[in-house]
Amino acid sequence: MAYMQSGVFYNEVTVERLKDNETNNTYFIAKVPKVDSNGNLIKLKRGFSNDSFENTELESPRSFAARNASTLVVNCSTYSTSARRVVGTSIYNGEIQQELNKEPYNHILAIADDNTLKAYPPSTDAQTILDDGFNNALTAFIPMIESGSKVSDSILDSRDIFSERHPRQAIAQDSDGNIYFLTCEGRRAAEKGMTVRDVLRIFLDMDMQFAYMLDGGGSAQTVYHGTTINRFSDSRGKTEREMLDFLFVGPDSDQIEPSVNEALKPLGVINKLRSDELADYEYHPGNHERLNPYLINGWSDYGSSGSSLARVWHMPNNTLYLMGTIKGGDPNKPFMKLPDHMRPMFSLHFLVPGNKIGEIYKVVVYANGELQMYYWSEEARGDASYLRLDGIYVPIWPPGA
Repeated sequence: MAYMQSGVFYNEVTVERLKDNETNNTYFIAKVPKVDSNGNLIKLKRGFSNDSFENTELESPRSFAARNASTLVVNCSTYSTSARRVVGTSIYNGEIQQELNKEPYNHILAIADDNTLKAYPPSTDAQTILDDGFNNALTAFIPMIESGSKVSDSILDSRDIFSERHPRQAIAQDSDGNIYFLTCEGRRAAEKGMTVRDVLRIFLDMDMQFAYMLDGGGSAQTVYHGTTINRFSDSRGKTEREMLDFLFVGPDSDQIEPSVNEALKPLGVINKLRSDELADYEYHPGNHERLNPYLINGWSDYGSSGSSLARVWHMPNNTLYLMGTIKGGDPNKPFMKLPDHMRPMFSLHFLVPGNKIGEIYKVVVYANGELQMYYWSEEARGDASYLRLDGIYVPIWPPGA
């Protein structure tokens, strides 16, 4: 097979790290072309922890990837953490594994043998899906795009957490049959995550014909070439969740040489250790005392701005984290200016909770180190009684750069 002759991984599968301007949130897009360079289908497969749907001894996506020499692995179904079972309907290689009652927001994702994706309403019986020619199906959340258009608001609003910002995992398909996975980080001091409509907006901008929301939150994880590419949210970014099933791209189990598995395992472990080290340099309430050596003052106040409630950490990775509140402030002037030796690498825009005329809705960090607040209406500015800085972070140039 061309796959094994050319190497362990599909070189055609790519991952891109991006930043969403509207939410200031990091996300990743993994692209799985429909065919490889030889014109052969790059099949999207479904796999299970320890290769068993019935086994309650679960494993992480990274463990599954190493064990199966997979090019790409993502989490997929929603599942019960207590029963350690997936929810709803499950079909695997033409066999109905499970068919349970579902909530209105638990639509079914069906996968055809040629990778065609389709969503079915929660009430659809498994046999109907099989009769339609789909030999694999799983249950997670909702479709977002069908036939190139946004689904109804009733679907998008079928669960309250869809309008909240969280880590997200979603799958999409374009008109050529290529598959895309979006993995969004979140639940961090600097990055809260995305709403379902944020993910929808990104996929519409990419001209997707179909998109579906997989399980997210602390389960959102994408493994590429043996390494987890996103930061997860459990235990301050250090704990990988174990789960039952995965979507993946890789060889069949009978094509994997044991030596390949052994060679791949250390790659993910080493990168996980590095990720844990970097997580220690992010602010969170549990480590603020340990980060005291990085706490700075010395910014310039404008008028009554610059309350003592605000704090800034200069981390070893040359990032400033701002927390707390600024009281008062003149909207005609910057409310803070960073010390002269700390210059942002570029201008950044941060949305803040204000959503009414007269309220602040955005903070801009300029490349000259000034921070400016903006109101919903230039004609109806209100008093800035306070402004929350939580979640504002600024990459700065290293000293002497």
